[in-house]
Amino acid sequence: MDVDYMPLVDFRQIRTFQCSNHGQAVYFCSPSELQKITLSSEMSNDLNDMLADLYIPCDLPEPPKKNFLEKFGQNLFGSGASSIDREQLFGEAAAGKASAGICKLTRGPNMEGVQARAAGASSEIGLAMQKAMERGEKLSEVDEQTERMKNSAEQHRNVAGQLAQKYKDKDKKWWPF
Repeated sequence: MDVDYMPLVDFRQIRTFQCSNHGQAVYFCSPSELQKITLSSEMSNDLNDMLADLYIPCDLPEPPKKNFLEKFGQNLFGSGASSIDREQLFGEAAAGKASAGICKLTRGPNMEGVQARAAGASSEIGLAMQKAMERGEKLSEVDEQTERMKNSAEQHRNVAGQLAQKYKDKDKKWWPF
């Protein structure tokens, strides 16, 4: 490590610190996370060499050779870059036409059966969605009915309490014994 002082506040870090060869070390920075560190500058300098390349470099092919007339025409008319026919480079695709070999529809022997099964599966999914919607509507109706029953029970409790209070007050006499 490139520090002179490492505080020993967290003893768990010191207990889980393990060194290996070539200046490498690992420690648990949390109970579920393993942190790998490098203690040697030689190993960290070689780290870039250990990384993979995104592509493999290769040499470019040689450009096509020009004939005498093309060279003479460039020098005579002063055009630096030669324009090559687009059709020659890209074929019909550059001209706006799709080539015939790009995509072909090939029907297999089981294609009709697969399409029939897919149609059946989609109808089953539609039916399941419809039933789920119906269940949702029924649940909302049950919820509304439960709310009405709760309000009715609350009202009944209040009326019964008032009635009990009324009869309790009637039993009291105005003269004390």
